[in-house]
Amino acid sequence: TKTPYISLTIFSDRNYVIGLALIFTFGIAVFASLFILPLFLQNVQGYPVLSAGWVISSRGLGTMGAMLCSGFLLSLISGKFLILFGLLCVGVSNLWMTSWNADVGMEEVIWITIINGFGMGMMWVALTTVTFSTLPTVFRVEAAALFSLIRAIGASIGTSLVVSILVRSTQTNYIEMRAQITEFKAAINLNGLDGVVNIGSEIGLRNIQSIVLSEAHMMAFLNDFVFLMIIAFAAIPLIFLLRSKT
Repeated sequence: TKTPYISLTIFSDRNYVIGLALIFTFGIAVFASLFILPLFLQNVQGYPVLSAGWVISSRGLGTMGAMLCSGFLLSLISGKFLILFGLLCVGVSNLWMTSWNADVGMEEVIWITIINGFGMGMMWVALTTVTFSTLPTVFRVEAAALFSLIRAIGASIGTSLVVSILVRSTQTNYIEMRAQITEFKAAINLNGLDGVVNIGSEIGLRNIQSIVLSEAHMMAFLNDFVFLMIIAFAAIPLIFLLRSKT
């Protein structure tokens, strides 16, 4: 008889099954933010592509620092607590992002990105170690392949979801805010600033449209950050189901 490509025996290992669920969450919460942050910097804050890339690259500093110290920490602290700490870093950084506006400073973006990257590195090393700690050596090759596949699927689904939320929220917010722009709003009918916000002029209408679209886009990014935060925090209970190697 032929041996199946993936032995079902690996799914009897609790740590491995929970590890798959956590790496799926990891793919959504971490890799989706890698996609959404450059869009935020370019489309909302007007960063050039190269500048946005340099800002996002600061995540690598946090990840490098976490990976350098996580191996040593694993010999002192239970791996599941390091996973918890890493996941909290990811969740808290996304929580902080929900308070951003179009004027958020570059220094703040860099620090939050570093914290996010640190959580990513800490969780990645600890999760990989704990997931395979109780799995028989004979199954580790196929288990590692499935582990990587689930992470890639999570990253793909996460990216698709944040794009969907971004597009839908932008359209919904724009329609809702546009409905509030009427000639009966006194603040909109100001004649100062050469009709910049005057609903009675073509220039004013274009400027109002630009402002409303910009705000709708900003709110859509905040919805994405809320989604990523919820995903990160929702996975925390799974960590306490992991068991130490006996």
